[in-house]
Formats: sequence, structure tokens, C-alpha cells
Amino acid sequence: MTSQKRLDQIEPIIGEVLAVLDQHTALHRQTQAQIKQLTVTFTQAFSQQSDQISFLLADAAERREQTTHIRQQVDFLLVDAKI
Repeated sequence: MTSQKRLDQIEPIIGEVLAVLDQHTALHRQTQAQIKQLTVTFTQAFSQQSDQISFLLADAAERREQTTHIRQQVDFLLVDAKI
């Protein structure tokens, strides 16, 4: 078999391999873009949840302080009423 015949046999195979490689590359890029978008979406959602949790924790702390203050006032009134 001559080198030209070998080349003629190999060229279509290489062409098919490159076509499949191009498809895989395109699919890989598409998957990367989807992963990036999901990462952005999840990051935004987690950030928003974190902000909401921080707000709720701050509000709960304020309520505890108010409750403590009210209890102190009630205790004072109870002590004052007994005297």
C-alpha cells in the first residue's frame, strides 16, 4: 500500500474524529455556561437568605432585650407592690 492510499484512508477517519471533538467541545462549553449560571443563581439565593437570616437574628435579639426590659419592669412593680 502506498503512502498516498494510507493517507486517503486516514483522512476521513481524522475528519470524523475532529467532527466528534468539535461536538464535544461545544457541549463542554455549553455545560460550563450552564454551571456558571447556576453558580450565580445559587450565590444570589444564598446571599439573599443570609441577609434575611441576619435580619431575623437581629430582630430576635432586639425582642429579647425588650422582653428582658419588660420583665425587669414587672419585677420592679411586683417588688414595689409588696412593700
